[in-house]
Amino acid sequence: MPEYQFQDLDTGEEVLALFPMADAPPIGSLVSLAGRRLRRLVSDCQINSDPVSGRYPIKSNTLPRWLPGCEHVQKGKERGKPIIQNREHEARVMGEQGFFKGQ
Repeated sequence: MPEYQFQDLDTGEEVLALFPMADAPPIGSLVSLAGRRLRRLVSDCQINSDPVSGRYPIKSNTLPRWLPGCEHVQKGKERGKPIIQNREHEARVMGEQGFFKGQ
């Protein structure tokens, strides 16, 4: 169950409260919770919509082995496969080599 930010109207204190997503009060609305009058604030969080971004560094199975500008796997049958550190690194390496991501 997600936490939502509220401001206590009497004290100005910011508090967190748990609500099911379906029952969360709209932003700016007033609620009474545990005897306190609260106004819902915009929650200070960011949602990462890119499921791949949290998985770096990654070993590329599609880029050529021993690709310049990358660290490489050093052992086993995957020796030489490039290791991509983050999205920016991936974009830079692919651009330098003239590669592009397919859809």
